[in-house]
Formats: sequence, C-alpha cells, structure tokens
Amino acid sequence: PANVVLITDSLKPAALTEGPFIINGEEAFLGDNSAFYMKKEPTLMMGSSLTMLQGVKNLGSWGVPLEDAVMMGTATPARSYNLEGVGVLSPGYKGDIAIFDQEYNLKGTFIEGQLIRDNF
Repeated sequence: PANVVLITDSLKPAALTEGPFIINGEEAFLGDNSAFYMKKEPTLMMGSSLTMLQGVKNLGSWGVPLEDAVMMGTATPARSYNLEGVGVLSPGYKGDIAIFDQEYNLKGTFIEGQLIRDNF
C-alpha cells in the first residue's frame, strides 16, 4: 500500500444519478460500466464516474484490507506529491475525514474540522 496510489478520473457529474449530463460542452450519458460517453459519438468514452469511496470499496471487494485501501487513497498520494499537512490524521495536519459504514455508505464528512455532511 505504501507504493500504490488509488486514483480516479471522476468527472463533476459523478455523484448525479440522472442525466442529461453536459461534460466539456458536450451532452453525455452514463454507461452500464460507470463511464461517461458522448451522446453524438456513443463509442467515445469521456471519463469515469468512479468516486474515491467506490475505489476503496472496489479494493476491499478484491481482498485489500480497509486500512491499506484508505492509505492508497490518502497517505500514499500525499507522500508521492510531497504534500505536507495532509494524508494522515495527526496533530497539525488538516482534518478532512470521510466516515462510512461497513457497506461503504458515506455517513459523514468533516472538512477542516467542520461537519459538512451528516447522514448518521
């Protein structure tokens, strides 16, 4: 996990469930594989709807321990980009936290210590 980075090219409409979607000025639709496709050119993939939380969930379903999956999406990329003050929960670091249940449903989000989303 210390050398693997979890990434996503998730586009802005990723959290939306219904279209139509406009991406880079083009009308798009969400395919069965969670990718966005251009409406006028249905074979042209425009990007992904994969969220980081779904990426962590996918890793878990493939047998990666939760702690390792979270590290791949937080501490490892922060270290890879030499970012200071982010990526781990430690005094003096930014306290952005996503809280989810065992089924990976988002329950809460803290950004800079403030509760932004509450689904408890």
